[in-house]
Amino acid sequence: MPNPESNISRWVTFLLTPLILLAASFIAIKAKQWFNYDLSPAATAAYLFGIVGSIAAVIYKWVHNRGVYEISKTTGLDEEQLDHILSTIEERLPTAPSAPTSPAEGAPAAPHAPPPAAPPTA
Repeated sequence: MPNPESNISRWVTFLLTPLILLAASFIAIKAKQWFNYDLSPAATAAYLFGIVGSIAAVIYKWVHNRGVYEISKTTGLDEEQLDHILSTIEERLPTAPSAPTSPAEGAPAAPHAPPPAAPPTA
């Protein structure tokens, strides 16, 4: 049984993730020089965001799965039971309000101006 006091998820989230993303950014930027890529700045940015984004997604999913694993081992429930509990909770949540379909249904963009003043009477 895992130790519920384990800090591996915190270490990954707050120490390893920033370091890995920093290293991935450095490698993505230096790859242009190392491999003699002649890319435009937009292509370089896309390359950089692709690498950093994919590494960030993998780390996020690992931390999420580790959390589910720790919860299931600590509570004694298996992961399928936890998924069932979460889906039941999500089904019972109220639906989010929808955006108005026409401007007349929503709030005005700006408050109405005061009515015009009555002309002075002589």
